[in-house]
Amino acid sequence: MADDNWGGRGYGTLVIWILRPLRVYGSAVTVSRGGMAWGSLYVDDGDPSPIRPDFVPVTLEFRPPPGISVVERPEIQPSGLGTYVPVEVNVERSLCPGTYPVPFTAKHLDGRTASGTLTVTVVGNRPPQASPPELRGETTVALTPGGLVRRPVVFQPIAISDPDGDPVVLEGYGIPPTYAANLSAFLGSLVAMYTPGSLTEEALCAAVRNRDVFVDTFSLTLRDACGARTEVPVRVTIKVEDKIPPKIITPARDKVVECDGKGNVEDFQAWLESRGGAWAFDTCCGDVTWRPEVEKYEPLCGRGGRYTVKFIAIDCAGNKAETKATFTIVDTQPPKWDQDMPGDAQVECSALLKVPEITASDT
Repeated sequence: MADDNWGGRGYGTLVIWILRPLRVYGSAVTVSRGGMAWGSLYVDDGDPSPIRPDFVPVTLEFRPPPGISVVERPEIQPSGLGTYVPVEVNVERSLCPGTYPVPFTAKHLDGRTASGTLTVTVVGNRPPQASPPELRGETTVALTPGGLVRRPVVFQPIAISDPDGDPVVLEGYGIPPTYAANLSAFLGSLVAMYTPGSLTEEALCAAVRNRDVFVDTFSLTLRDACGARTEVPVRVTIKVEDKIPPKIITPARDKVVECDGKGNVEDFQAWLESRGGAWAFDTCCGDVTWRPEVEKYEPLCGRGGRYTVKFIAIDCAGNKAETKATFTIVDTQPPKWDQDMPGDAQVECSALLKVPEITASDT
């Protein structure tokens, strides 16, 4: 109410607006890598006056981390004293899964401001892939007179890819190898070189005796840039070769026998069966088997002769060692009369002497 100097009076209305602080409420959005999702933020501008349903006197400024973009959409929805503001969230495929806060600032037309956070959860990381999905190889460890010879094996290349396009590294072993002396691997395609080791000579000899092999199973771990892992199983078959021949401890000895007139078959057979007294031993196999081979026969005077025989010692791996000796049949005994010699005889000068028949034999 107001009075003037002439007694006039007027009435009016004073409207007082009480503005509350500007408030914003963040929300959470889940987005797949390389995808898009919708979310909404609630803005309470503190102004009780009615506003147009298609107008919000507030602007939003987002500060997303790299790989995320947030765009305010016009499809607002008034609710109570505030408004739901829809936002479009886009995530690049290169962004790894995780939870990312996106801070934002709301600015009112009258200058008031408020801050909030939109929480973006990124999901969907697929592990690396290997084709073929495993490594297989064979190698050999050889026992030789000069020592162990280990042959490395180079596995077939494996193509490595990642469904999400992430870089892939070879992280190391999943299950470590048991017998590897050295294992090197690198990525391009996955190529690995395996060198067997840590096998004792005793274990190797046991494999030779039992005709066995060693199998080493382990795995390599592939990891992409976002932490997804794939285990590549590896199987290596290790064969053992024994190339060390038996050792002749006692060589075969020559033998000389007197001719028995029957070819000395029994004497010769007994000498062969005794290997001429030879003895051999093998480090891995222990005992050996023997095989005699007659290299040549030389006839001597009468029924005598000389056999040259090679005695071959064979171990369980088929390695051979040999020793040679001769078996000689000699005739050193003179012939023997078949009957006693007759005594002296006297006859008359004119008589005929009858000479008795005398025979002799020789073996």
